[in-house]
Amino acid sequence: MQQCTVKLSLPGGWGTGFFVAPEWILTCAHVVKGAKGESIQVRWQMQQNWSQAVVEESLPDPYDLALLRVTLPIDANPPCVYLDGAIQSRDPLYLFGYPDREFDNGCPVTFNCPPN
Repeated sequence: MQQCTVKLSLPGGWGTGFFVAPEWILTCAHVVKGAKGESIQVRWQMQQNWSQAVVEESLPDPYDLALLRVTLPIDANPPCVYLDGAIQSRDPLYLFGYPDREFDNGCPVTFNCPPN
């Protein structure tokens, strides 16, 4: 998962996204709310300003999801996360993201899927 994760920087803050397909990043709508049509800086594998992305679709309430189109550098082929609807209650989960400034290089977390 960590290899698929990017740090997004935009006016007023930053957030986490991950590749779901070549040239496509999924993130939360609240993360990119401040972009207002501006390009979003993408950091991948500790490479500052690796690329830029734009918001293609934003679904705020009740989903809080946004899909970004990223311009990949030549010969870049980042791995993608495959989404799976088969997660069960109490399954072990792994999360990697950029929660705040204390974790400039990201932070992993493990937990179990809460019971239904």
